[in-house]
Amino acid sequence: MAIATMTTLPISFFPFLLLIPAICFTICHANSNLLCIPSEREALLKFKNHLIDPSNRLSSWVEGGDCCEWAGVVCHNSTGHVNQLHLAAPLSKTGYFATNADWEAYNNSLLGGKINPSLLELKHL
Repeated sequence: MAIATMTTLPISFFPFLLLIPAICFTICHANSNLLCIPSEREALLKFKNHLIDPSNRLSSWVEGGDCCEWAGVVCHNSTGHVNQLHLAAPLSKTGYFATNADWEAYNNSLLGGKINPSLLELKHL
């Protein structure tokens, strides 16, 4: 019958083991303060300027702001490029019977206007 023996690691190996999570944390969160790309911010502002926004849903879209923090804008975590726009009007729960007031609020929240060709500058959508 064989007896299992346990090998011990030298104490000098333990700082290396602590270094691995620190490196991973640094890499994974290195770009958490990443701002949006300035040319993409300008493209979004041009797009907004041609819209009619009766409910003021795009009020966070302001000059000089970080477009990755704007309502409806999603940026890539590591590059800062705009890669999604969520601009659908909010609607009540699915399967919910909407009242006239709900439909009126929905209709008042719809975006209108013209789609500015500046959206073509957002190459990562």
